[in-house]
Amino acid sequence: MRRFRDTRGRGWELWVGRESWGIMVALLVPLDGGETRRASLASAAPDDAEREVDAMGEEELLTLLSRSVPVDP
Repeated sequence: MRRFRDTRGRGWELWVGRESWGIMVALLVPLDGGETRRASLASAAPDDAEREVDAMGEEELLTLLSRSVPVDP
């Protein structure tokens, strides 16, 4: 899990998850209780996805957030 703030100061938690068809995703959860978002990750395995997220800098986290989509209910 990673925590970061977007350019407007909104806090986010990023969790690594796996879609039902095996694609690794970043789940982006706003700390203020808003809408959860998701974005695909390049990694194919959970441990690799965790390392991918851990290696991301602030700019990469913001890029991931910008290309994310709302999680289907």
